[in-house]
Amino acid sequence: VELSAVEAAACITETIADMMDQSFSWQSDLEAGHCASLWPGAYMPTLRMSKLSKFAKGLRESGVVPEHRLPPVFKRCSVLLDPGHERTARDLYWRVVARDGDRVATEDDLKTLLQASALNPFVAEPHILRAQILLQMGRWADAERAARDGLAILADWATQWDKR
Repeated sequence: VELSAVEAAACITETIADMMDQSFSWQSDLEAGHCASLWPGAYMPTLRMSKLSKFAKGLRESGVVPEHRLPPVFKRCSVLLDPGHERTARDLYWRVVARDGDRVATEDDLKTLLQASALNPFVAEPHILRAQILLQMGRWADAERAARDGLAILADWATQWDKR
């Protein structure tokens, strides 16, 4: 099959969107060689974003797609996400989101979520979760800022990272 550069760029763009929209943690486990992983698994967010950032960066570097038409993800396809940062950010987020529902969220939870966002600034859920906690604490302006940050990232991706 022969594809023009423009057709190949369209396929790569669609692949980035498809993998982000339809990826689950059990698939990441299988890709990492954990062949005993079972569906649906723990339903943690996927660990495919670092791979997708490479696709996106390649798309940008190809020069086929004009800069103003590049997807907004990964800072217009200009940043690579370190796989270690992706995993650590996911694990930090999970530590807070999977906590016992009877436990009141703390300042430490907020710090954990900020750390997750710093390691992987391309996912909305740590911001959204932080907004919920800030609302529970009555910190309205901080909650609004966190919600806006999360909403902007959701708009870039047009899908959520945490598929639960």
